[in-house]
Amino acid sequence: MNNKRTLLAVLLSPIASSVLIVSILVDSLFNGQSLVSFEGLLVLTLFAIGSIAVSYVFVLLVGLPIHFVFSKLNITSWLAYTLSGIVVALSYQYIQYLADEMPAQLQEAGYALYAGGGLIVSLVFWYFAVKPHNNNRQSDGKNARVR
Repeated sequence: MNNKRTLLAVLLSPIASSVLIVSILVDSLFNGQSLVSFEGLLVLTLFAIGSIAVSYVFVLLVGLPIHFVFSKLNITSWLAYTLSGIVVALSYQYIQYLADEMPAQLQEAGYALYAGGGLIVSLVFWYFAVKPHNNNRQSDGKNARVR
């Protein structure tokens, strides 16, 4: 586990959740909704700030311990990281909805949003924290000489 790469992943990966906010804005443009107004942009901005803040909390409290365990077990697969990110995000969303009486359509949208966020954030985290090490290990093995 490279501490510099892990720190970079912790700092950059939660920002990737803003991709979902941009997709909501683009979707609203094509569907003719009024999110382009000042109030709509204000709501999206506040939603983006909240989404990034929640992503930072999850990366720090859940993502780093999972990354530490994966590092100790030598698990470097992008699939393991993304599946763990999706499972954590969906579990949190499920716990949130246990005491809530939100309509089913909004619950489905929430699950999709959190699953997408978990996927994107964990994939970006893996890219910055793990992928560069995989390339270095493989190239080190190819260039090693046998004596």
